[in-house]
Amino acid sequence: MKKVIKKAAVMVFSAMGALLAVPAAFGSSTEPANLNLQRRDVNPVRDGRRIDIANMMVVGKYFSNPKDLINLSSVAKKFRPITDRYYYNPVRYNPKMFPNIQTLHVYPHSEKFPLTFPDQEIKTIIYFPGSFNTVRFKQVLSANNIIEENWLHEITMNGENPALGLTLSYTSPRNEKIIFKFAPIPCESLDLTIKKYNDLISSCGLIFPPNMPNSISKKDYRALKSFCFPENLESINDGAFSGCTGLESVTIPPTVQDIGEFAFQSCHVLKNVNFTNPSLSMIGTCSFQNCRSLEKINIPDTVSEIGAGAFEDCRRLNNVVIPNSVKKIKDITFRDCHSLTNVTIPDSVKTIGIQAFAECRSLEKINIPNSVSEIGYGAFGNCHRLNNVVIPNTVKEIKSLTFCDCNSLTNVTIPDSVEIIGTQAFAICKLLANVVIPDSVKILGMAAFCRCPALESIIIPKSVEEIGGSAFTSCKNLKNVTINGNEVRYIGPRTFESCVNLRNINIPDSVESIGENAFKGCKFLSKIVLPRSLRVIENYVFSDCVRLREVVIPDSVVEIKTDTFENCKRLERINIPTSVQNIGEGAFHGCDNKKLVIEFNGEEYRSVKSFMDAFNSFRAK
Repeated sequence: MKKVIKKAAVMVFSAMGALLAVPAAFGSSTEPANLNLQRRDVNPVRDGRRIDIANMMVVGKYFSNPKDLINLSSVAKKFRPITDRYYYNPVRYNPKMFPNIQTLHVYPHSEKFPLTFPDQEIKTIIYFPGSFNTVRFKQVLSANNIIEENWLHEITMNGENPALGLTLSYTSPRNEKIIFKFAPIPCESLDLTIKKYNDLISSCGLIFPPNMPNSISKKDYRALKSFCFPENLESINDGAFSGCTGLESVTIPPTVQDIGEFAFQSCHVLKNVNFTNPSLSMIGTCSFQNCRSLEKINIPDTVSEIGAGAFEDCRRLNNVVIPNSVKKIKDITFRDCHSLTNVTIPDSVKTIGIQAFAECRSLEKINIPNSVSEIGYGAFGNCHRLNNVVIPNTVKEIKSLTFCDCNSLTNVTIPDSVEIIGTQAFAICKLLANVVIPDSVKILGMAAFCRCPALESIIIPKSVEEIGGSAFTSCKNLKNVTINGNEVRYIGPRTFESCVNLRNINIPDSVESIGENAFKGCKFLSKIVLPRSLRVIENYVFSDCVRLREVVIPDSVVEIKTDTFENCKRLERINIPTSVQNIGEGAFHGCDNKKLVIEFNGEEYRSVKSFMDAFNSFRAK
């Protein structure tokens, strides 16, 4: 019992913002205006107000389950006769629960469908959209002798747009009323929604007054500026309002549990999405995609799943608070939200999906909680104003393109849990000046820090085994590279290509392979000592190193490939061990410094030609 009371109390206080209505509203089926059931700042003590039964009745109107209404009465003794005071049933009808109602509401999915007035005190029955079909409609007319008794009838449109539906009222000679509310019920497609509505209107045989349209079209539906959802609607189907380019505002009913895929996709002028006291648990894939006028969204605390691309390309969306019931931010959820400046990620989130926040060009700061263990590739790519990032120590891999092209990123903290920095993870971060790679990192992926011109020095820890191709390509202000330890086996192609200010680098003896173009265009590199494990010096490795003066080649090298030292115009001293069996074409092309000395087989040669003659002669023996 205590659990029931506690649950009911939580429901009450979460709905405090609704306690603005007056008791007179309870005699009407009209919803009280401007109810904000998501407010958390209402304090009845602070505001000098007390919660009375009238307030509780307002709260009860937003429940869809009779059990919730019963539980509400358990909060305090003074609320226990709450259901006796309603003049209509806000949930499914039960005569014992609502003994004093005068208006009977028939909702979709009602357990029993009343054809006639169940009680002499009830003078009005309202059948809401989705609660009846053609057969039920005709059964009601027959059971109440509406045609035979010549009941007065009236058809009124619910608004200027026919797609808002219509209301058909019958009034008996005894002043009893039966009201049918017709409205399009969103289906799997727009075509099906329109067809079902037009078929219902036609099959019910309604007689329309002159100048009133007797059907709706796609044009009508897409021109809707607002929409009144059916009572007790539990789901908004896939694609229900997709392409409704006139829709400006929508209020999701409290009974809706899930919003389907593409439900409001490309509603270009949709500015406001309001959630009443909700039971919403899922926002489907691409449900609000391309809603380019949407500025703010308050995702209810009940939501546990937000589908991939749910808010993609909402270019005016500027603030998002993700509820702590969400465990995963799925792929491309907020991609291309160009105006998004603030995002609150709760501790419940464990995964940030692929490109989840990519192209959020106004996002300046992101707080990634320690609960996050996986960040998908490209998650924050092209966030041009993002300036500071702290990666939690639960993340083991910074995946490809995660922070690529974050032009304003100046500092990044990489925790010692990270083992892999993926391809282009920090590429084109033009202001990134400080990076500390922790001892846990084993792999630096391809182009991981490519084109980071503010980076001046880098220390590669002893744990690193592989430096991927182009890892530091075009880091034009990189001057010093320190490779610690003897774990690195591989330096990939173009790793330091066009690092035009690189002056110092030590290559440990553990390195077995240096890829093509690895140091090409390093114009300030003056000396290089190659590692003792190296066997092949690949094509163009030191091409265009115009200030390279000295090269030390170990006895392990067996081949120097094509154009390896091309245009090293200031090369003064290089030793070629007798272990070298082949030298590729143009390996020393453009090495024409008059001070050049090439040591080979105990001799010194003053020109490339004289050396090559001696080398070829030696190999021919």
